[in-house]
Amino acid sequence: MFAALADPALYEFIDERPPVSVEALRDRFARSESRKSPDGAEHWLNWVVRGASREVAGYVQATVEASLETNVAYMFGKMHWGRGLATQAVSRMLDMVASEFGVTRFFIVAERANPRSIRVAERLGFAEAPAALAARKGIAATEVLMQKFLP
Repeated sequence: MFAALADPALYEFIDERPPVSVEALRDRFARSESRKSPDGAEHWLNWVVRGASREVAGYVQATVEASLETNVAYMFGKMHWGRGLATQAVSRMLDMVASEFGVTRFFIVAERANPRSIRVAERLGFAEAPAALAARKGIAATEVLMQKFLP
């Protein structure tokens, strides 16, 4: 994962920095390894995604809240951009989380200046949430809250 996530270009639109070492990345992952938040109210689900030749391409995440509203995140190495891998991986994750937890509403927060992330969300059927909901959730003016409902 370190090789895939160490590129500073991946962090242009998020409040996170590239891992400085394999150990630092291991520590970051260890914090979510329990698959639950410290208070047990949220499920923290993480998957490593591999490319066609089995190399690590990135990851997908889902945070399932007690209300079953679920926040989705994804990050892929630059060499995997534009190949449909993120769309495919997130789609499979949505299906798995919906099936396992009964989730019917998913959210993605993206920087408005990040067209790649927004395109992935749109390809998955996400649409911009109402401004009132974005404000209630504390979404910054530079960000867009996207949502998707499943039947």
